[in-house]
Amino acid sequence: DEGLTQNTYYADTDNDGYGDANNSMMTCGAAPTGFVTDNTDCDDNNSGVNPGAVDVPDNNEDENCDGVDETSIVDMDGDGFDETVDCDDTNAAIHPAATEICDGIDNNCDGNIDDLPLITYYVDNDGDGYGSASSTMVTCDTSVPSGYSTNDDDCDDNNPNINPMATEIPNNGIDDDCDGADSTVSTLDIKTLFSLEAYPNPVRDNIYIEGDMNESIQIEIFDILGKRVVALNNVQINGVYEINIAQLNAGLYLMKITDNEQNIGVHKFSVAK
Repeated sequence: DEGLTQNTYYADTDNDGYGDANNSMMTCGAAPTGFVTDNTDCDDNNSGVNPGAVDVPDNNEDENCDGVDETSIVDMDGDGFDETVDCDDTNAAIHPAATEICDGIDNNCDGNIDDLPLITYYVDNDGDGYGSASSTMVTCDTSVPSGYSTNDDDCDDNNPNINPMATEIPNNGIDDDCDGADSTVSTLDIKTLFSLEAYPNPVRDNIYIEGDMNESIQIEIFDILGKRVVALNNVQINGVYEINIAQLNAGLYLMKITDNEQNIGVHKFSVAK
């Protein structure tokens, strides 16, 4: 048989179509009876064991010749984790690879519930966005609860017009902006400081400011609680300047005029309806 190609064939003792790599023969002819070209049978004495067989779990037998005996895996929720490691095999969102969220559940099956950074929120009774340390809530939820704030900077949580962003009204005996003190800026009547006249007093619908100034001023009007109800910037007064205040309720008000040098003049008036 010189010059012919030699083929290797493997014994298939159990006749399952898969041969034994440890039992072979070479010939230039066709496969002899009981031999095949495949050599992947891991038990050539058992026709039920070969790479094409289905492995039976937990029987200590490697039926499909993949090197292991498969175990029976129960994954009821289909999340890829069986009941031996899944702490809730009825919920696909709960498994060892899940992200822990603040919901009162051990989402990632590490044995800890809501093991996330805790956040302290402060009650905001007046709804101005600034809280008070008088009442707090500690939670891992990053969403600010209704009626709470992320800070405790409010010095009067019962008045929405008093907070760190409020405008301080000088000499009113109130710490409007929560900086620890009422501003004691020296203020004068607008007539004394700026030679401006404001009338009438009391007012119904319009208040008039009369005079001549060579610079722009800021005009603010505050109610008795310190809430700013009118704000006018870059106002030029050369003659009579009219401000409509028909929307204001009856009561006492303070007009604050500030020039470019931060000089402050005030005018107290009442609104009658």
